[in-house]
Amino acid sequence: MRYLSGCTNDTDEPALIAAGIGLMVQPGNSYVRRIDRYPMAAADNGALNPETYIGDDRWLEWCDRLPRSVAFVVVPDVARRPDGSLGGDPVATWAKFQELAPVVKEMGHHVALAAQDGIELMPNLHEQIEACDVLFIAGSTDWKLAAWPIVRMARNMGKPVHMGRVNSLRRLQTARLMGCTSADGTQLRYLNRTRADGTRRGVAELLRQVEVLNQTPVLPGLFQFEVPNDRRFAS
Repeated sequence: MRYLSGCTNDTDEPALIAAGIGLMVQPGNSYVRRIDRYPMAAADNGALNPETYIGDDRWLEWCDRLPRSVAFVVVPDVARRPDGSLGGDPVATWAKFQELAPVVKEMGHHVALAAQDGIELMPNLHEQIEACDVLFIAGSTDWKLAAWPIVRMARNMGKPVHMGRVNSLRRLQTARLMGCTSADGTQLRYLNRTRADGTRRGVAELLRQVEVLNQTPVLPGLFQFEVPNDRRFAS
């Protein structure tokens, strides 16, 4: 499973690249300038917070300027419920995907569909997974950690599966066991903060987690899905 960091800096970047860690970019930061340095990169949409989302038209303009080497771009989704909590609206997300994904594909990018709470109840779930190049597990924390059936369905259909907001070793291990081919998080931002005792764990802790993940074997026959034949997600 490939890990993409949503946080980087000049000091930590050489260690991240040497460890094979990728980069997740989104509108509003300057990480797009670093894409070509990393072994893998993908693009989020910044729609997690509706108040700061740049809007569909500006996002499409930003997306069109991205290098075509990015593994995938996450089509803008409706990530919040009316009360502001995570979980989103899968019906509205699918409508936005139908509208925007063809435009993004015309640009030459692979498109990811953000799966929100309740997508498994929609009658056209198979159609949605078939329409995307990558299934992005979004939604609330409780829902995404129970999304095994959707992950396995997508993998059996030959689709890579990415999990967002993965910020601990335990979450990394869960994503891998579920069958995700990649994951991203901003854990490095928190690891670089100085703790009350004056120490900080920094990039060394993130590298340790990735090493533990890579050295943990997966039992043969545990999964019943096909591994996508896609070099972008090769471990």
